[in-house]
Amino acid sequence: MPKRPATDAEHVVLTDHSIPRRPRRESTPPHSEAELVPFGGTPASPRDLALAYAIKAIGQRSGADRTRALGLLENASREAPNDAEVLMFLAERYRADDKNDLARPLYQRAITLDPSQVTASVGLGGIMMERGDYAEAIRLWTDALSKNSGLELVRLNFAVALMRTGQRAAAIAMLEKANALNPAFAPARQLLQQLRRTP
Repeated sequence: MPKRPATDAEHVVLTDHSIPRRPRRESTPPHSEAELVPFGGTPASPRDLALAYAIKAIGQRSGADRTRALGLLENASREAPNDAEVLMFLAERYRADDKNDLARPLYQRAITLDPSQVTASVGLGGIMMERGDYAEAIRLWTDALSKNSGLELVRLNFAVALMRTGQRAAAIAMLEKANALNPAFAPARQLLQQLRRTP
């Protein structure tokens, strides 16, 4: 039976067991830079469009989606300055573009508006770590881990911050917890082995 890619899910292949009367024409998937279209033909709000492009652009280093997401998020943040989700996505976009001075106040505002979220605490902790403010990074990551204990990369960075503040035993404990949660996470395992070898 011929294999066709499924169009409604990623990483799925559908085996077509039908016997068509006429040969099917292969459809081409949309280009990665294709414009987003609201589902069901209903109009999307500028906020929803901004968030959709921001999600689509995650991990992209350049391109039209990334540029479009930034412009839409900036507009949405001006229209709704108290929308924590828009502020977090805009902060993430700025951080990905190495504009930490623009990202930092947005993360701080998002945390104030929605103390239950995790993303802003993680992102702001990363900025504070890069600035050498390890105590603030530790405080932010403690908050993030209290809300989601499975953030293995946060645990790794947290351990590095602890080591830089002279808290070697706490760093080892943090890495042991990371290793217990995911023994396959090589960076945490390797750093833990290194710390155990050196006095």
